Amino acid sequence: MGTAAGTTASLDPSFVPRFRNEVAFVPVADEALLYVEATGELHQLDAIGALTCQVFDGTTSIEAAAAQLADAFGAPRQQVQADVLAFAERLGGYGLLEGVTADDAVEHDDGPSDTEVADAPT
Repeated sequence: MGTAAGTTASLDPSFVPRFRNEVAFVPVADEALLYVEATGELHQLDAIGALTCQVFDGTTSIEAAAAQLADAFGAPRQQVQADVLAFAERLGGYGLLEGVTADDAVEHDDGPSDTEVADAPT
C-alpha cells in the first residue's frame, strides 16, 4: 500500500506512517502523549509506543521501522513487524495518521478524551 491512502485494514509493511499535522507528539519522561489540537484528544503512549512513534516520520516504512526496533531490542523481526503494523493500524483507526481512513469502530466524542494507546509493539 505504500504511502497511498487507505483504510486500516489495507495497511501493509510498505506503508510509510506519518502523523497528521494536527497531532502533536509530546514526550513525557520515557513515555509520550499524542495530542490532537483540533479536538483536545489525548492518547497516552508507553515507552515502546513513544519510541515507535518517533520512527513514524513520513520517510520510514513499517518494515524498516520494525527492522530498526527489532535490532535495537534483539527481538524477532517478523514479530516486531506484526506488532508495529498492528500499532499503526490502531493509530490509524483513531484518525492520527495521514493517508489512513479512521475506523468507524473507534468512537470519537466532541470533548477531550484520555484514550490510552499503550499496547505498542513489544
